[in-house]
Amino acid sequence: QAKAQVDFDPSRVAGYRLLGYENRAVADRDFRNDSVDGGEIFAGHSSTALYEVVLAPGASGVALRATVRYVDAGGATVERSAQLSAEQTTAQLSRANRRLHQDVLIAMLTDRLMTGPWSGQLTAADLQAQADAVGGRVDGDAAVGELLGLIRRSRV
Repeated sequence: QAKAQVDFDPSRVAGYRLLGYENRAVADRDFRNDSVDGGEIFAGHSSTALYEVVLAPGASGVALRATVRYVDAGGATVERSAQLSAEQTTAQLSRANRRLHQDVLIAMLTDRLMTGPWSGQLTAADLQAQADAVGGRVDGDAAVGELLGLIRRSRV
């Protein structure tokens, strides 16, 4: 049982969009209601929720707070929160954590395949350039190699 909630400061965030997970949305009022099912994440696994975020012009300070709530292996409910400031963000994907870069590449590919909002702005060459950049940052990872092969073959 796992749930994640992200609260955006409207004075610092002009807009946001969750990428994927639409079918797992939990109403804000149900976040702490343990009878409302969250997602299943098994021991030793992880999941990434990606948001496209547009900061308000001149934004500084705490832009969002993310909270994760889950039931641990012993049956106890655990809740952890962290915040992210506008200063901790970057508009340059190459400056992001390498695994985040990989996750964004997957979102970009999915968006192109589904003709999503980015598909009109993101060319096949852009996607390939990001794939090459990720490949250079995450050498030797078989899953990344498979992803890069899919992108080369997809020609989307």
